[in-house]
Amino acid sequence: MFHELDISSPLGVLRLSEQNRKLTSLSFRDTKNRSEEIEFIDPAAQKNYPGELLIKAKDQLAQYFSGQRTRFELDYELKGTEFEMKAWAVLSLIPYASTISYQEQALKLGNKNYCRAVGQANKKNPLAIIVPCHRVIGKDKSLTGYSCGTDLKDWLLCLESGRTVDHLFST
Repeated sequence: MFHELDISSPLGVLRLSEQNRKLTSLSFRDTKNRSEEIEFIDPAAQKNYPGELLIKAKDQLAQYFSGQRTRFELDYELKGTEFEMKAWAVLSLIPYASTISYQEQALKLGNKNYCRAVGQANKKNPLAIIVPCHRVIGKDKSLTGYSCGTDLKDWLLCLESGRTVDHLFST
């Protein structure tokens, strides 16, 4: 069975998807309508009203955004090529408030020349935030290559490091 849930967040509207009791995606829907409180967006109108897993994911995201959670404990299933799956496995090992470079991720996959392939795999990561592709930066420490924009990447990294995050979004 397939369920979806839209929630408000400090980054805008996020869409969570679940299939067969496994979280399958977290995507950014609207980064303009941000809210400090995470809540359902019109829950009565949600397609296939969410089950326990999506509610658990919503609660854990609220804890993450408030600085109370550093690790997600959710059942999820990723689908991708063999290389993408390996790249995402490396992402899941990056500790909270830490970063690695694309080159370091490529080396963990066996070849420093995989940097572009790593970037493409990270771009296709279906579970943004939960599988933390925002923790991968350029080897010169630049904030490159986040599919939702470097301002969101910066916001997430600031949140995790305890730095002020308010200034990052222009209105």
